[in-house]
Amino acid sequence: MKKDMKKELERFKDSVYLLNENGELKKIYLNSLEDYDHIRYELHHFIQHQAYYKNPEWYEERGIKQKLILVTKICHEHIENRGIRILTDAEFYDRYKINRNELLFNRRA
Repeated sequence: MKKDMKKELERFKDSVYLLNENGELKKIYLNSLEDYDHIRYELHHFIQHQAYYKNPEWYEERGIKQKLILVTKICHEHIENRGIRILTDAEFYDRYKINRNELLFNRRA
């Protein structure tokens, strides 16, 4: 399933958060994709998009809710261990003041 972020934002508009500089997830309200700077920020899915849509009932039965988290582009790469510089969990915490697993659902944890 291809991601349509406009539809994702409409579906999860009550579950949008901003990761601030203090490592806190603050609830925010975005009316559209035009409400943030796409050069600096990206919306990150707490539950991987493909995994969520493969079996949404599994998450709903357990009370696990999808969240969209507005993060900087480099932070998004670090959350998902993409890019040139991969951070250890300790380095991630030191840089962003939050544990990576609070931003990325892990079914095995």
